Amino acid sequence: LIVTTNASLTALGLLRRRGVPVDASVLERALGHYEKCQIAARGRTSELIPHLDKDGGFPYDARQNAGAEPGRTSGAWWAMWAAGASDRECARRAATFLRETLADLPGGHASSALHVFTGAIACQLLGEGKEFRRLYLARILKAQQKDGSFLCICGGKRFCCDEPMSEVPAFALPKRVYITALYALVLQTHRLKMLESSDRT
Repeated sequence: LIVTTNASLTALGLLRRRGVPVDASVLERALGHYEKCQIAARGRTSELIPHLDKDGGFPYDARQNAGAEPGRTSGAWWAMWAAGASDRECARRAATFLRETLADLPGGHASSALHVFTGAIACQLLGEGKEFRRLYLARILKAQQKDGSFLCICGGKRFCCDEPMSEVPAFALPKRVYITALYALVLQTHRLKMLESSDRT
């Protein structure tokens, strides 16, 4: 899955930025994987999949060659930035895709809250933090409950919504904690130390 590569490469890249030795060949292999998986425009369209063939995005996994999503793409761009590769063509195409599809960030086949989180990070690094906040800040704040927790901003209307499918507390509480943790980080994105010196693409 692209999301696991996003998480792994981001972690390794951030460790290297903090002076921890990381095998450069490992980073290079991950970057090569992105280059193989990135979608190239072929002109197809689909009512069910808004960005079916849009150039520069990333799909759910490496076996797919269509269906790019801005949330997963934002995670890939952040990972490439962390690895010091934001100047590569692959990263530039991903940045363009993200800017053009930012309004659809919570959608796709994945976790909506995670997409919003990685989108917030990527937008801050790309100098698009103001646009991200214009699109999503009010929605996130509106989703906060009286106890301080947050609901998914999809409101149960998207396939990727993080709200639990069951009212069973054993499922509901972990989901609510997960959403709240990610949205709390989103609201502090502009203060994260790791974003102070960005190499924007």
